Amino acid sequence: MIIEDDWNTSLQVARNFHEYDSYRNSPNQAVKALAKRCPNLTSDEAQYAFDTCLALLISAIDVVERHKDKMWAKYHANESGHVPAILGELQAAHPDLPDVLYRWVTGWVWFWHHLK
Repeated sequence: MIIEDDWNTSLQVARNFHEYDSYRNSPNQAVKALAKRCPNLTSDEAQYAFDTCLALLISAIDVVERHKDKMWAKYHANESGHVPAILGELQAAHPDLPDVLYRWVTGWVWFWHHLK
């Protein structure tokens, strides 16, 4: 069973793979690294978690880009919190993940793709 901590680690591995070309740019190497960091996962669970989080990250990059005007408006108004439309789109496209993952990936994409 994949628990919330495993999902968090899976998202970190997927992010490192996609954004930084880690794991020799090999999905198999990334899954092996994930399995090592989450020894409670079966090999099928590690593969599923990596694939799911990679797809979530790629979706988040697109969704945040489409809603960046709303994000910038919140940023300039010094408002905290996420844009519900972004979270809703991600949850619809990638259901049944822990809520914290949608917020984490949105915040990460916003910071590294738009604020930096």
